[in-house]
Amino acid sequence: AGSVARARAVTWQMTRWGVWLGVILMVLVLAGRSWVPGLFGDDAIVQAMVASALVVVALQQPLAGVVFVLDGVLLGAGDARFLVWAQLFALVAFAPAAWWVWQTQGSVTHLWMALTVFMLARGVAFLWRVRGSVWDASLLAEALRARIDSSIQSIRWDDLAIESEIADPTEAIAVAVAPV
Repeated sequence: AGSVARARAVTWQMTRWGVWLGVILMVLVLAGRSWVPGLFGDDAIVQAMVASALVVVALQQPLAGVVFVLDGVLLGAGDARFLVWAQLFALVAFAPAAWWVWQTQGSVTHLWMALTVFMLARGVAFLWRVRGSVWDASLLAEALRARIDSSIQSIRWDDLAIESEIADPTEAIAVAVAPV
């Protein structure tokens, strides 16, 4: 139980860092809004589109910070199966927004708004997962796998190869899978 409590504490600390980094990036993107559009060419229409989209990109950054942190936490906890389902959930949320942008011939800013829906859906799914008790079981299972892996790595393979000429386990695997 202690490792689960510690994992949760570290997760929330990293999530706070993600929010703060997102706020910093938001301020930087908003500050660059006056000169970044010029990097996309001299066309005033293009520059206006980029400047408009940068507002949405900037406002999305605190959310993105949370989502990227929790994505990494869940992946590190071995919760890949959930991540697949969360991505499908996000796709289902994003698809109508993207379809609307396409049907209305929306702007780049509208497309970034649709991508914000995608990011928001991921955030909702990830927060639901790390706040729930299912994640506790996932963390415990990952901790058990890590303990088993370290136990396997600490085996003295030379002692086990008494009746075999193969002392290295990787050599044994190579022999076992070699075509006959």
